[in-house]
Amino acid sequence: MTGIRFFAAVTLLVTCSVAEAADEASLKTDPIPGGTFVMGAEIEDDHQPPHEVTVDGFVMDRHEVTNAEYAEFCAAKGRNLPEFWEIDELRSGPAFPDHPVVGVTWGDASDYCGWRGMRLPTEAEWEWAARGGLEGKKWPWGDEIDPERAN
Repeated sequence: MTGIRFFAAVTLLVTCSVAEAADEASLKTDPIPGGTFVMGAEIEDDHQPPHEVTVDGFVMDRHEVTNAEYAEFCAAKGRNLPEFWEIDELRSGPAFPDHPVVGVTWGDASDYCGWRGMRLPTEAEWEWAARGGLEGKKWPWGDEIDPERAN
């Protein structure tokens, strides 16, 4: 009997944040001013209930952690490479050095950020940064889907 192997690849887009920019990280990070916003939405159960949240200012990586950056961490710390390493369909591994790393657990992502002297953003910080100052919109650019901007 011939089987087809199915797997789900959940991407943990690793970005690191800190309260203040470290000298080494400052070229790769952007300051995110603090503020108050309504977090969540009345769309799916795990987004409810919308509630007001205040976050302090922080800095956050400008881009997701790349395969090359994560491989450097694994080599330096003697860590295993991600689960989906070298799967071309997922743009994973050394053939795709500038693509975001995939197949990384929350713990692995946290360890990576710690190695850089940073930390993972909180859920509220992530949503605040992703909103880019827009309130009550479905997408970071507004209410209409834009295939050129969506992944």
